[in-house]
Amino acid sequence: MAAHDVLVWIDCEMTGLDLSIDELVEVAVVVTDYDLKPSTPASRSSSSRMPRPSST
Repeated sequence: MAAHDVLVWIDCEMTGLDLSIDELVEVAVVVTDYDLKPSTPASRSSSSRMPRPSST
């Protein structure tokens, strides 16, 4: 691995596990090096409600 390679960790928070009724509520991202040291000062988190597609 090259010295500048990174690992990107993604954590998804959901209201449950049933994809037909539950929703994704938050996504967090942490970037680390291969020694697992964060390469950014803090994790990045984003919350957004996406409109549920209408079922036709």
